[in-house]
Amino acid sequence: MRHLPLLLVLALAPAASSEEAAAPTYTVDVRERRPVSAASAFVRDSRSFELRSVSDDPGDLLEVTPGLEVGQHAGGGKANQYLIRGFDADHGTDIALFVDDVAINVRSHAHGQGYSDFHFVIPETVERVEITKGPYEADVGDFATAGSVNLVTRSRLDESYVKFEGGSFDTQRYLLMFSPDQGSFAGGDEAPARALLALEAYGTDGPFHEDDEEDLWRYNLFGSFGVDLGERTQLAATLNLYESDWNASNEIPQRAVDGPGFDRWDAVDPSDGGDSSTARTLVKLLHQPSERERVEAAGWFDWYALDLYSNFTFFTSSDGMPGPGDQILQQDDRIRYGGWLTYARSFEGTPVPMAFRAGLQTQNDDAHVRLRTSTERDITGTTADDEVVERSLALFGELELIPLPWVRTVIGLRAEEFWYDVDHIAGASSPAEGEESDGQLLPKLNVILRPFAEDGLAPCELAPLRDFELFLNFGKGYHSNDARDVIAEPTEPTLPSAYGFEVGARTRFFERLDVAAAYWWLDLEREFVFVGDEGTTEQRPRSRRRGVEVAAELELLDWLFWQGTLGYSSGEFVGARDGADALPGREIAQAVRFIADTGLVARHPSGLSAELTYRTLGERYGGEDPSTKRLRSWAVWDAALRYRRGPLEVGLIVENLGNTHWESAEFFFESQLLGEPDPVADLHFVPGNPRNARVLLAYHF
Repeated sequence: MRHLPLLLVLALAPAASSEEAAAPTYTVDVRERRPVSAASAFVRDSRSFELRSVSDDPGDLLEVTPGLEVGQHAGGGKANQYLIRGFDADHGTDIALFVDDVAINVRSHAHGQGYSDFHFVIPETVERVEITKGPYEADVGDFATAGSVNLVTRSRLDESYVKFEGGSFDTQRYLLMFSPDQGSFAGGDEAPARALLALEAYGTDGPFHEDDEEDLWRYNLFGSFGVDLGERTQLAATLNLYESDWNASNEIPQRAVDGPGFDRWDAVDPSDGGDSSTARTLVKLLHQPSERERVEAAGWFDWYALDLYSNFTFFTSSDGMPGPGDQILQQDDRIRYGGWLTYARSFEGTPVPMAFRAGLQTQNDDAHVRLRTSTERDITGTTADDEVVERSLALFGELELIPLPWVRTVIGLRAEEFWYDVDHIAGASSPAEGEESDGQLLPKLNVILRPFAEDGLAPCELAPLRDFELFLNFGKGYHSNDARDVIAEPTEPTLPSAYGFEVGARTRFFERLDVAAAYWWLDLEREFVFVGDEGTTEQRPRSRRRGVEVAAELELLDWLFWQGTLGYSSGEFVGARDGADALPGREIAQAVRFIADTGLVARHPSGLSAELTYRTLGERYGGEDPSTKRLRSWAVWDAALRYRRGPLEVGLIVENLGNTHWESAEFFFESQLLGEPDPVADLHFVPGNPRNARVLLAYHF
């Protein structure tokens, strides 16, 4: 849970002044957000992504995270694919994702462990994005191996507005963002009450041919209300309602695109797609007994449903002959609920300045998950049908010490316990059922050094050295296994451990250029993975990932900024599979290797705003054997332009300026098309959008 997020003080804050971005003078304090404890930790406020083109995927907001690529497997209603730090995190298995501190990763999901769907988020409601990398934070547990991202929503607006977007592919978007007038509602800027209502409707046919249109429609409602119950007590509540349905091209084989009568905007099975809905609410109470104490209690509830139709191998089951095909239906119906209670306090008058945080977190999943066979969305059979109950309880503590003015340490410990109960209903290929439990103890250590500061070990007047910070980080993390795996393989690791290390630095040059760099490595224990597409369990050996990340931002003018990030990582399996000897050089399929982005952002006082961005993803291995076909690299330019005069605002968004052929997601596996005598190993991909444009009209009131 990201219930004690990071301080909005960082070297690369998009619009930070030179005073804000300089190295902080550390004092131990009890605040909502703390100074960052790793060079790879960031907070991005809404100015970083307000011009980011909103395609059919709100998950694109997560790409403000340096080194994170967000792809789409199939259709605008399916959860994203996340590539980060040498991981193909699939739909969220190795990155912990949150909205307002509430976990988005769904445990023991019908499609895949940690499935994280952000389509219920209205991008304009997000105030900031809090980013950590690695397993170094004590208040984050499950799935936080590569890192965590928390979207923090707004509690009110300075002004309300309505917005319309329309353009290529018959794309339409309607948005209302409304806050009651603060003067009449509750007494001005110091109002004891705050409220926000947002309504969104979005639809698009996508770039596909007429018979294969995406036909996506998404409807969202967001409500937020907060009130001051006293000078030191606040109550806040949020509500999300979401519903969508869509068609999907799914992954298409390269050999079909290379042949006659089929191109990248066709679909092998146009009946793929699905529908999804959710209703979630969060209630949070904050109390500050004194200036040095903070107590927070919260409870949340989420009702969730998904029907997902997919056909990856096409006609393998019918040996390439006309027939029912290989379409499957994955169904997930569940309620999720949980909460947290935290306490933080700083101490004065002690020989060593210090602060202490402790918390309790709980999450409960009551789920009905099914895998079925289908033909053009007609159900033909049931492969697996399970009732899953999964509960977890975590306790964490963190002690922050400043033994010397230029040394800060953060020592943490997290204890996690899981309980599993699986009841098999019918037809499963592995009808394991029963109860199990398991736990983890997770130590953390972060050391931050400022040796050249005025009060440092070797004071220096040269600004880049004076502001230099060195970060040393260690943490043990984990991701949970699917409950069906735990029951089927009770002697194997239930909560595979990840040991992460990082050395990083930050500084500022010329009062305008902020730079952060980190070298990291992470070892992940052997794991058993439930393959939702097949209803089977797959063993994965121990793995090791290492990499380098660099992020920079330059203030060219008071209104013109440049930013850039790049990362390079390597990943390989280092253990044995199924009892066999470990093979050297076994690469991790899909694991991101080279990733970079850069861009110019202008926010002119005249009311003109513009953004030009470039992002690229390098080649990756398609399989464990290095001789396997590489997944292709790509690079894409996007641009946005907005102008506001008085209450009126107009804008133009252009994606893929160069009309590049690129792959939103790509895999290497076997499939069989009609007429093929045997399955063929081939590249399969979801095409990224071609060049397209949308106009924006808004009225503020």
